[in-house]
Amino acid sequence: MAIRMSSRRGSRSGMRLGTKISLLVVVVLGLLLFAGYRFYLSIQSDIWTQEDAAVQTAKSHTALKTVGRVDSFVGDVPMMIVQGADDKGRAMLVWVAGDATHVEYADAGVTKETIRSKTLAGSQGTELELMRIVPAMFNGEYAWQSFYRAQGQDGKKKLYYNYYRFKDGELLDTWLLSLQ
Repeated sequence: MAIRMSSRRGSRSGMRLGTKISLLVVVVLGLLLFAGYRFYLSIQSDIWTQEDAAVQTAKSHTALKTVGRVDSFVGDVPMMIVQGADDKGRAMLVWVAGDATHVEYADAGVTKETIRSKTLAGSQGTELELMRIVPAMFNGEYAWQSFYRAQGQDGKKKLYYNYYRFKDGELLDTWLLSLQ
């Protein structure tokens, strides 16, 4: 008489196939998220280094004590504009290009909101999508740069830059960007 032994031990290895696949998917997604995060850091680290250097330059060359934001501007000379306040809380803007700095107190010029209003008022009834307003330099003058999308005379959406003088908000020039 022969006794038959069942060899079912190998059929259940502790985890079901669905559980293994789910675990594998979670691990792969985790690795992809980690790789994406590291890629983002590698791209942004140069920008953050430039911003930190601009802040340090602005603080060491001017009365700037607190920093609210840093904007980059690429024109004839690439620069960072550090916005903040002095020790009395007076709002100021510092244009930084390398080690060179230029300071303007916010109350000595027009505000970002004034530029927003001027840009929107200049749309002459066409739909306008305001994308960004940053301090800038235009033809050697400290200015505001307004970047927006609006409908052109041909009915197509076009991209524009308006440059306004910082001191009085006068429109200095408008540039139309070609999308072709």
